[in-house]
Amino acid sequence: MNEKRSNKVLGTVNGEKLLAQIAKINEKVDLDTEFPDWNKSVQFIVHNTSGGEDFSCFFIVKDGKVARSGSGLIDEADVTIEGPVGVIDDLFNGDLPVIGAVITKKMIIKGRIGDAVGANVLLQAARTF
Repeated sequence: MNEKRSNKVLGTVNGEKLLAQIAKINEKVDLDTEFPDWNKSVQFIVHNTSGGEDFSCFFIVKDGKVARSGSGLIDEADVTIEGPVGVIDDLFNGDLPVIGAVITKKMIIKGRIGDAVGANVLLQAARTF
């Protein structure tokens, strides 16, 4: 992995930093104020482009907080964000807008694009580095 990528959200192929960032949402973002009534389930499928295993994780927002998160996939997510690790890094670091990533076919969104944008805003607001 190159050194430039080490400061980005994922930074590691297994997505440990993405899970850590999800864990910070409750601490760093006032969901009741900034996302009132946003009860959504979001999952990510991150493709490892260097030959290792892909990574997937999810979070569920309910009643103004992240109620549950973890590795793996969930049934019937409101939105699924799928792409290669570099694109997901760029997305959550603000280097690539969600709509731009979809239009250029760098990323796949299953569900409402507005929910994907909301998830991206949440993760950017919770950034810890």
